[in-house]
Amino acid sequence: MTQRQAKTQYCYLEKGQIIEGPEELRYAWRHVSGLNLLSDADLKVKGWLPVDDVAPPSCDGSTQEVATDYTVNENSVTPVHSVFTYPDMCVTGLWCRVKDSAVVVGPKKLPKHWKGEALWLMAEKEINARGWLKYIDEAPKYDTDTQFLASKDTVGADNVTKTYAITDYDAESLVVLFDSNRLKKQESIRGEAQTLILAKYPLWYQMDCSLGIYPDDVTSEMVDRISSVIAASNTAEAAVDAATTLTDIQLVEPIWPDIT
Repeated sequence: MTQRQAKTQYCYLEKGQIIEGPEELRYAWRHVSGLNLLSDADLKVKGWLPVDDVAPPSCDGSTQEVATDYTVNENSVTPVHSVFTYPDMCVTGLWCRVKDSAVVVGPKKLPKHWKGEALWLMAEKEINARGWLKYIDEAPKYDTDTQFLASKDTVGADNVTKTYAITDYDAESLVVLFDSNRLKKQESIRGEAQTLILAKYPLWYQMDCSLGIYPDDVTSEMVDRISSVIAASNTAEAAVDAATTLTDIQLVEPIWPDIT
């Protein structure tokens, strides 16, 4: 009996074409028992050839894939590896699955495999034929202080485009929007001040100081530092009140004192 490595793989061929494999030999195959015990010469008679041990090349799995073909020789099958680099449209772009002119999946990254097929190895037209279309999202420039965007997805022949409409706020909406953003910004500033103070002086510490548990100089230092944070908060909030546009509101950043 011929000894072979346990992990050696074989292919079954008919008329020079691979029908089964590569795979490890089974004990029972069709009407043959002990297939895995036969010598390579006996296996060849039954159509089985060993696969040469050819290691695949290394590649970047996020942008590349190793594709393998097989060359049939007289006494063996040789793997022929090649490195395929995925197109940028598959690696970085977004896609939609479209059915009956409607988006049913996405936008999302194109799956590498779908329904048993390697989409990333196909040309764009082949991908389109399977219902996957590129997603195009190019937002226009607009004045965020006085305008807003509305959008919808439009299905075309070979892509899905996010189409935008620019709309002006009316006077009443502008006032409401401005006041809302002003209040949110000021609340955010006060929240930052509170976090900064409590990180250095927890409430229990402040209470102990107010009860005279700590020396006067320690309490005085704490009060001065807390006061400096409150002053910085008030200055920033005043800047928010003085802002005349939404952009000006968002650009206000407090200058916090170092109380560590």
